[in-house]
Amino acid sequence: MGDYYLFMSFKKYLYGKRSEAMSSGNDVFSVWKGRRRARKALLGAIVFMVFLIAASAVFASGPDTPGGMSTLVNKLVKKGVLSKDDANAVLAGSKGQNADSNLPGWLKRLTINGDFRLRYEYIDVEGQPVAPINRGRFRYRLNLADQVNNNFKVVFGLASDGGHSRSANVTFANNFSGKPVRIDQAYVQYSIPSILTVTGGKAPVPLWTTTQFVWDWDLRPEGVFAALTPPASGDVDFFLNTDFFILNQIANPKETEMPFMVAFQPGADWKFAENGKLRVAATYYVFNNLKKNYKGTANLPGSIAPSTIGATLFPDNNTNDTLDANGNLAYNYNDLHFAAEADFNKLSDALPYAAVYGEYIYNPAPSTSNVGYIAGLRFGDPSVSNSGQWQVEYNYRRLERNAWIDILPEDDFLFGATNVEGHKASITYGIAKNVSTALTWFNPKQIEPNAPNKTTYTENTVQVDLMLSF
Repeated sequence: MGDYYLFMSFKKYLYGKRSEAMSSGNDVFSVWKGRRRARKALLGAIVFMVFLIAASAVFASGPDTPGGMSTLVNKLVKKGVLSKDDANAVLAGSKGQNADSNLPGWLKRLTINGDFRLRYEYIDVEGQPVAPINRGRFRYRLNLADQVNNNFKVVFGLASDGGHSRSANVTFANNFSGKPVRIDQAYVQYSIPSILTVTGGKAPVPLWTTTQFVWDWDLRPEGVFAALTPPASGDVDFFLNTDFFILNQIANPKETEMPFMVAFQPGADWKFAENGKLRVAATYYVFNNLKKNYKGTANLPGSIAPSTIGATLFPDNNTNDTLDANGNLAYNYNDLHFAAEADFNKLSDALPYAAVYGEYIYNPAPSTSNVGYIAGLRFGDPSVSNSGQWQVEYNYRRLERNAWIDILPEDDFLFGATNVEGHKASITYGIAKNVSTALTWFNPKQIEPNAPNKTTYTENTVQVDLMLSF
């Protein structure tokens, strides 16, 4: 998929009005075990996943069927997108003929990729009386890249619109209504192979992280991003990312009021063994003009009061020291972030790959609740793109209230808010080439309850996905 591959995740809950309820327990595993509805949902999800895996034999053994190509090309001719000569050249290529020299120049330069995900989702939030949600969702993304010449590339992408910057998920609802589409990415990229890449526009997250702990990978930041990869030195390769992010455009702005962010990330890859590699990176973030004049947009469902979760971008006059009395940010964010991952390949026939990883973030501006961390492991195959491949992953994280701005973390983890901690586990299995299924469990909870009701939330979410990429 290249450097413009799109990653997954978004949630937008449609709960009814919630009332105050009991606090959750301290042991998240016992909470999960005690939830009968959650166990039933997990059992049903496992049964469905086993059904998909059983179907893999059918998918894997089925022949390729490119016959639909002629129908598509004929429709493009009728709509005037392709001439008859271009159509014949495309069809000749689809039949395995060496017709590349017959294709028009603009068509040779184009590449198309994308993905589709079908999801069943179960959501139960402890601490509020609304019944758990069972729903179906989908996500579709399509990208077109034009390699203009050896150095310049233009990328344009569309996606289903989940109504939030951290989402391309659309819920099956509203009596078969049409679903919105948005511009997911649009950027130009200049590159000197193996040395420098400069990107300008709306593009995938340009910084390296081990997980979606601080960056939801569905985000498409806007700005200018530079990646430098100096020549290798022995077993160590270095890299440097320097990025300028535009966060918002304020009406009738003054120059000093424009909120933006700068990130500086040096890192290195060290091949310390024949089958082992370590990647490390340190990132320094500088957020400008957020304090006192910026609210941003978080993703709390309307039925949960912002003061209950303690998210950084909502008014809270109780105990949330992240905001001032007007609901604006009380601090600037000048974060230090560290990430490391050790990968081991070809361990055995039964275990071809394993990795351990961790991240740590620190915001020096506030004096309390200003750190976060994640630790985890994954094993199985390095990626799941063919039948029979598999991967298992688990991590535990804690992200305190003032540690990081909450327009950026993983949206599926308790609405993408800060002031959360908990578990995430997943298993992914390939049922055919470029077709896989996944089972994911989230169990986050609020760290600090807010006055006056001392209510805390604990979330149990189960997701079953069928994913296809092309």
